[in-house]
Amino acid sequence: MGCGRISTDRNTLVFTISKLKDIETILIPLFEQFPLNTTKYLDYLSFKKAFFFMFINRNTYSLNRDNLYSSILQLKNTMNNSRVTFDLPENHIRITNNYLVGLL
Repeated sequence: MGCGRISTDRNTLVFTISKLKDIETILIPLFEQFPLNTTKYLDYLSFKKAFFFMFINRNTYSLNRDNLYSSILQLKNTMNNSRVTFDLPENHIRITNNYLVGLL
């Protein structure tokens, strides 16, 4: 991918991207081209929203630091095991048995 680094944590490989520009220009376009499925996609949408919210507002004074932190924390609290809404966007590709039957 031309960015990030790989490290090990016990028996797990960890891929980390720390440059904001790499997240914006490499990681997000990758997930736009190859969307995740299920709730991972919803978590990605929350991550992307928080990223751009932070990225856009980091050098401006339109939001103070506490409001920015609070807004991003609210998004974080809707991800992973804290998720209570599981509605995928209408335009998201759904791969299910019913979908596959329609293709055959």
